[in-house]
Amino acid sequence: MKRPADLGRIRALRALSTLSMPLASDILDESNISERFDISVSRPTRFPNGVTISQGVLFDAFRQALAGAAIAPLVDQDGKVLSAEVSIAPDGVAVVSMDGKAFRFENSGLLASSIDKRNEFLEMAIAFHTLSQSEADRLGALSAKLDFSDDDFHEINDALLASQEAFAASLAPKVRSRKVALGDLLPAQASYWNQLATPLNDSTSLAEFIAAELRAQREFLLAGDARRAMKSISLSFSAPALVPIERFRTLDSETVLAMLEEATQFSDHFGLVGSFELCGDWFPRDARFGPIGDRLLDKLFSNLDRLKETCEIFSAGFTLAIARLHQHQELRRKPPFWRRLTAAAHASLLARAFEQSSIDPSSLFKWAMGVSGKAYYLSICLDLVREPSWRADWLNPKMLVPGAFGRAAAVVRRLPDGIAREEWTKRIDDARKSIGDSEIFAGYPDISESGPRKPPLLSEMGELTAPCKAFIDAPVVDNALVAGPIFYSFGIPAECVAPMVKLIADFRQTGMRWEDNAVQATMVLATYVAIQSGNVALADAIAEFMIENAGTLSAERASEIMFRLVECAGADGDRDNARKILARRLETFTLFLPATHLFDVHDSLTILQNLDVELAPLIGKAVAAARIGAKAA
Repeated sequence: MKRPADLGRIRALRALSTLSMPLASDILDESNISERFDISVSRPTRFPNGVTISQGVLFDAFRQALAGAAIAPLVDQDGKVLSAEVSIAPDGVAVVSMDGKAFRFENSGLLASSIDKRNEFLEMAIAFHTLSQSEADRLGALSAKLDFSDDDFHEINDALLASQEAFAASLAPKVRSRKVALGDLLPAQASYWNQLATPLNDSTSLAEFIAAELRAQREFLLAGDARRAMKSISLSFSAPALVPIERFRTLDSETVLAMLEEATQFSDHFGLVGSFELCGDWFPRDARFGPIGDRLLDKLFSNLDRLKETCEIFSAGFTLAIARLHQHQELRRKPPFWRRLTAAAHASLLARAFEQSSIDPSSLFKWAMGVSGKAYYLSICLDLVREPSWRADWLNPKMLVPGAFGRAAAVVRRLPDGIAREEWTKRIDDARKSIGDSEIFAGYPDISESGPRKPPLLSEMGELTAPCKAFIDAPVVDNALVAGPIFYSFGIPAECVAPMVKLIADFRQTGMRWEDNAVQATMVLATYVAIQSGNVALADAIAEFMIENAGTLSAERASEIMFRLVECAGADGDRDNARKILARRLETFTLFLPATHLFDVHDSLTILQNLDVELAPLIGKAVAAARIGAKAA
């Protein structure tokens, strides 16, 4: 049989025909397949009233309206002349009026033939959509092209629709109607995530990122409208170091007052507490910041139940975002500090979007954990080797509320001698009473304070020295759990590592069991010590203890132990070696487990394969063993 001359085109058309229409459209839109194989592509616009108009016809009408020329009658794809009117609003929105309804097309002013007019509409669009400076410059270059095409328009429009403002606007009606799906909460465009805080260039640590990319983006935003800049800048307040206190000192007081006035409308806890930190820095120089601080503290702590609900919404958003970023083909390659900062910014944006919603925050968080909980937890575990200071199970109101309180209380403590505001002190004292025993968590690291910590010197720990020395002298469970909050909040003195090694060795010799709550808390703390100190021997002992306990576990505990094994691998800086050892441990673990426990573990292992492409082939045997065992149960 003679080979057809256009065999490549036939194959491409055949492959596209097997895909869903949306997927085929995305592939054609994001590649050069249509040009390479001479595939005719049209972009029909389907109206809610059932009318379909060729995009070319529609765009020609918009261009005519922009030029002030006579507008040719609109015809549908069947050639039928429609009774419709086209107009362009001053902000560049095209309006098609048909059957008594008006249909809006955002950013259509960018189709203007005049470069000057096009640039004018682009400036208006950028004034509403927060973009990075590099992206704004790129869109400006596209707009200035002499041969500006429909594809150029789509490229600019898609970039604008990937802004945080466009996301919030598209989400708002769905939140009001209580009809929110997973896709509504997680934008598909990589450009959305890249610009939420700012794109990453060359920085390899959070400190470098703050000093370089984040600083440049904030300067770009501050050059525009101050209030709008505050909305965006405050999304990345997920650690004290991310709050630009020194930069705000260089602004004039009226500008800062306006920005903090805007902040009183926020609902996310990180945005509010970071704004209070800025307020506390200005208050000693300008008493006008006192009342704004009152309002920020009221928004945070006057209704603790409301704050807990906000933190649940944040937790749901962070869970979903971390899982998505770690599984995204492009974004998974970004360093963990950037993914955590970006996920926290997205979660804060969701907390603002859901402020007036009647959706139950607790149900939303449970749903998010059901959808992405395993992927979230394993993502954090895999990143521990580079970001060891924040634990995945700290993502809940029990930890986030005291964390916000700790940062706010620190602002009041830092006020210079002779400078005080009674209203602030009273609000902090009232919040302390409401938080109660949970205040012990107030000094734990924030989400973006997750990088490695320098061990504190025992001789410089003041009153905290005694609990640490008690553990050193007698490394038993009770002393470990008393010292634990100190380790989490301030770091681990080098002298405390060897006693922890001894404690775990004692566990194994005396036959302690994982199902004991005190044992679980101690093992979690020991894992934290191993990762922070990079003590591979300690991590190995913990992992072996857990495998030894595999046969005694209840079904719901099996995946939890698996997560702990992944955590232990974070102590080994040699990632190739760590993956090989983890793979062997997971295989042994699945062989030790009762068959009834393996269905859930198999699910966890397949998620782990999706998260770590280098580990995936190494745990093939563990996955197979879990699958076979689950079928036999």
